[in-house]
Amino acid sequence: MDEIVEKINKYEQKHTEYLDKIDTEEFLEDDDIEELLNAQLDLLSIARALVITLKSKGS
Repeated sequence: MDEIVEKINKYEQKHTEYLDKIDTEEFLEDDDIEELLNAQLDLLSIARALVITLKSKGS
């Protein structure tokens, strides 16, 4: 379970870095990619919460 949480944290960090790059470079004319990345961040947060919940119930 710890490995899963580590991977989720890694992906979340990469997405956050990319979103920061989008904001600073302003290379998008529409928000489609930014919305997609934000949705993926939400899913990563949910996945982490589920893993932590499952881990605590399994102990």
